[in-house]
Amino acid sequence: MEPVAQRRALLTADDYAKLPEDLRAELIDGELVMSPGPDRAHQTLVLRLVRVLDRHLGPSSDRRLLFAPFDVHLDKHNVLQPDVLVLPEGTDASEPRPLPTLVIEVISPSTATRDRGVKLERYRARGVREAWIVDRYQKSSSTGFGVGSGLPRTRRSSLRTSNESSLSPASAIA
Repeated sequence: MEPVAQRRALLTADDYAKLPEDLRAELIDGELVMSPGPDRAHQTLVLRLVRVLDRHLGPSSDRRLLFAPFDVHLDKHNVLQPDVLVLPEGTDASEPRPLPTLVIEVISPSTATRDRGVKLERYRARGVREAWIVDRYQKSSSTGFGVGSGLPRTRRSSLRTSNESSLSPASAIA
């Protein structure tokens, strides 16, 4: 008798919603992926990014600018938590799950491969317009332009310089 491979049932966004709120996890391709808490340097960089974006977005930032943990429901099997996200202008607080126009992932050793790989691809496939990958270890950032349009253009720069962005002609992220 030959062994039978068992397929695990894929989890859905509904399954994910039943998890405890304090669980640091994402749903990626129907699999629950847990992550350790970010370190102090990671959180400091996220705070700097939020401050810069808050100044840039002005009065609308309180409705548009969010940071982890905040679930971004991409589809039935993908619920991701970018480090920082910006919702579309004019987003109404009553909208249940608007798709962000910008997501920012700050690289950590435990999440680098996933952040640069499958998460970036899921954002692109779902139509997120722009994604930034900020790597404090390489002291650089990558800005993916036209993420939603399928254009794989990327601009890489030092954390000490500005990155061109659809959000702003010269959004400084350092």
